[in-house]
Amino acid sequence: GFTRIESSYYYIGEQHSNFTEARKHCQHLGGDLATINHVEENIYLANAMKSLGHPKFLKALIGLNDIQKEGEFKWVNGEEKNFVKWCRNEPNNSFKREHCVELVRDCWNDVPCGYQQKFICEVNSV
Repeated sequence: GFTRIESSYYYIGEQHSNFTEARKHCQHLGGDLATINHVEENIYLANAMKSLGHPKFLKALIGLNDIQKEGEFKWVNGEEKNFVKWCRNEPNNSFKREHCVELVRDCWNDVPCGYQQKFICEVNSV
């Protein structure tokens, strides 16, 4: 189901998908992978994942990536990146193949885009 903060609705996709599949699923719902613009939104989504009550829910893809240019992380919807919450020692581009980003508990980690995992969609209206 959807959960709401301000003018956005969020959907946590429980099926494991890679970045491309997750984006398609979110777009099918009328949105895209989540864009996190401020600390309150980050905490809200971290708590929403925790409330699902399963440790594997504590990681989910969000809409940040550096697919176009290494080291230049951008949101899928083109919004300015005015807030970041990287986990310690991240992003590290491990094995030079981590170009997508997951929310891990309450911080961000770069991961391979082909990695299959849960994801968070953001839809402006339902």
